[in-house]
Amino acid sequence: MKKNLLAVSLITLSCLYGVLAAIVILTFILLQVPVSYGIILSMFIIVLQFFISPILNDWIFKVFYKAKFDYELPQFLNEFIEESCKKHNMNYPRIGFIDDGAPNAFTYGRTKNDARVVITRGVLELLNEEEAKAVVAHELGHANHYDMLFMTAAQLVPLILYYIYDLLIGSSTRRGRSSRSSSNNSNSQDLATMLGMLAYVLYIISQYIILWLSRTREYSADSFSIEETRNPSALAIALIKIGF
Repeated sequence: MKKNLLAVSLITLSCLYGVLAAIVILTFILLQVPVSYGIILSMFIIVLQFFISPILNDWIFKVFYKAKFDYELPQFLNEFIEESCKKHNMNYPRIGFIDDGAPNAFTYGRTKNDARVVITRGVLELLNEEEAKAVVAHELGHANHYDMLFMTAAQLVPLILYYIYDLLIGSSTRRGRSSRSSSNNSNSQDLATMLGMLAYVLYIISQYIILWLSRTREYSADSFSIEETRNPSALAIALIKIGF
C-alpha cells in the first residue's frame, strides 16, 4: 500500500511540476526575463515554504488557538504512540493540545521525524480509548507516509500558476494601455493573454488533482490506522462521532 501510494504521489507531483515548469519557462521567455530567474524563483518558494511552514503553524496555533505543545497525553495513548513510532522507525511526534470541546485531530510538519500531532479536548472526552487510538493512528499514518511534504509541494503548484495568470493578464493590460499601434506589441499582448488564460485553466485543473491526491492519502492514513489498531470499527465509530 505504501509503495503504491509513493508511486502515485511521485507521478502526480512530476506531472504537476512538469506543467508548472513549462508555464514558468514560457512566461519568462515572453516577458524577456532569463529563464534561470524563473527556475531560481520557483525553487526559492518551495524551499522557503518547506522550512518556515511548521514554525509558522506552531505560532498560529499558540497565539490564536491557545495550543499547548509537548502536552502529556493519557498513558494509553502515550504507550500506543511510542510503540507505533518504534515499529515504523519514527521519532515521537511533538504533541499539541487545544482546549476545545469540538473533537478534532490533525498533523503537520516537514517529515515523519519532525511531525506535530495536535488533538483537541473533545477527542479525549468524546472517544473511548480504542477510538482515540484509531484517530491518533490515522494522524501517525499521515506522518509516516510523508503526507505533509507531498501535499506542501503539491499545493505550491496552483499558487504559482495563479500568480503567473495574474502577472500575465496584468502585463497584457498594461501593455495594451501604453501602446496600441505596434503590430509586434499587439502580438505580444495576445500571447501573454493566451498564456495567462492557459495558466488559469491549469490552476483550476491542478486544484482538482490536489483534492484527488489528498483524498488518496486520507484513505492510506485510514489503512495505516486499521493496520496499527487491528480495529476498523473503532475508526469508523470515531469518524461518525467526530462528524456529528
